[in-house]
Amino acid sequence: LKPLTLLAGFDFIEYGPARYNHVILRGEKNNYRPWQDSSARISEPAPFPYFGYRFEIGPVTYTQYAAKLFEKKNAGKYFHFHDLNIRLPARITLGLSETSLYGTTTEPAGTNPNHDADSTGREFEWAYVLPFILYNFQEHIQGDQDNISLAFNLSVKTIRHWEFYGELLWDDMKTPTSMFDDSWWGNKWATTVGIARDSIYAGPVQLDFFTEYTRIEPWVYTHHKGGGYTYANYAQSLGSELGPNSQELHTELSATYKFIRATFLAGMVAKDTAFGGNLTDIHGPEDATDKKFLADASTLRYQEFGARLSVSPWNWMDFRAGYTRFFGDYEGFRAYATGTLQW
Repeated sequence: LKPLTLLAGFDFIEYGPARYNHVILRGEKNNYRPWQDSSARISEPAPFPYFGYRFEIGPVTYTQYAAKLFEKKNAGKYFHFHDLNIRLPARITLGLSETSLYGTTTEPAGTNPNHDADSTGREFEWAYVLPFILYNFQEHIQGDQDNISLAFNLSVKTIRHWEFYGELLWDDMKTPTSMFDDSWWGNKWATTVGIARDSIYAGPVQLDFFTEYTRIEPWVYTHHKGGGYTYANYAQSLGSELGPNSQELHTELSATYKFIRATFLAGMVAKDTAFGGNLTDIHGPEDATDKKFLADASTLRYQEFGARLSVSPWNWMDFRAGYTRFFGDYEGFRAYATGTLQW
């Protein structure tokens, strides 16, 4: 069927060049956060059933997915994703993608102050499955009901063993030029930018490092219609687990010798806990129309330093251990050890 590939599965979808913090689709990645220990919900992302297809013609790849998510029992929630990926000269890759997310109202009748969110039922929209249909235009045709986002990603590997990369998610925007306008809460965007150096050899040891900066504006991943439209599956973000109104600077240095890999990490995290900083927050017509990124009074900040060890002497055996120390508004440490056997 070349150049067509059919896709189907019950799995995760990961997208973008980020090495630590994906802001578009994180797949099965779950970076530990100290606040996860105080949550009543499992913090791990959950897989979901999907089907789709991929076209590959020369340097251009077009991929499309349709998926069934979960927010509440017997309440349908659906997700669509398509991506146009172009491999340019000088080892530069550019990606442009859209997502559409919608579902049945999950909040009790009368609890959501937004008049267009109360007691609505949604079914699977087959128009989003058609190839090369712009979701932003299709959503307008269907009555402006859905949660549409636009994303860009870039990977530059022009210099050997170096990579410069970035992801940008436009969750919502009043106008294309209003990205940095804090007077409107709906100017919602998130980005990760990073630099990496791979394959530095010190004798028989291979060294790799990367540094990433992530910024997620208030209200990103949320939706005024509530849980049926939030950018989440089983109440866990499809994007970064940092959630809205947060930022992080993260660095890792890894050393690999044969089947042993040691990684040293350091990071600084800031997370605003005020209204608009939580995935379940719903902005209503009476709420403030402006936004504040990382307000001093409600922002928690911490630093982390740690190390990980991975030992994989055979394909069927793996052992991993790690220790991280936290300083600042979160104090303490996290230690773990795990092993796997496969046959």
